[in-house]
Amino acid sequence: NAVIQRVQERMAEVEESLPEGLEIRPIIDQSALIGRTTDTVTKNLLEGALIVICALVFLLGSLRGGLITATTIPLSLLFAFILMKQFGVWANLMSLGAIDFGIIIDGAVIIIEGAVYEIHKRIKAGKVKFNQAVMDEVAYDSGSTMMG
Repeated sequence: NAVIQRVQERMAEVEESLPEGLEIRPIIDQSALIGRTTDTVTKNLLEGALIVICALVFLLGSLRGGLITATTIPLSLLFAFILMKQFGVWANLMSLGAIDFGIIIDGAVIIIEGAVYEIHKRIKAGKVKFNQAVMDEVAYDSGSTMMG
């Protein structure tokens, strides 16, 4: 681990500057705890993402809608990490869950649900042949309706 190596190098430098007979000895090594915690956070976020993807596909009844919504998970995590670093917010499961799955994913689910509903409604009516302009209209109308 590069971080541990830098810490050990820095500790060696500090130890050289100590008076003769004094030495630095670690009392508690928390590197294993930090490693387990990081693994737990990673595992929980991945499991949460998989549960959300499965629930979306099942509830929306659309694999495409579920996958589109699911792509917001890694993107929202990326932006959450960037903003948390910028504003000095500590990364823990509560803050990541609230920011990623609580705020951003809810909005994406609502908008995609509206779009899937609108597409199915238009297909049942048999009125529209879908092209890019119609899909753009569906996306705008469903987003405006759900967020308005």
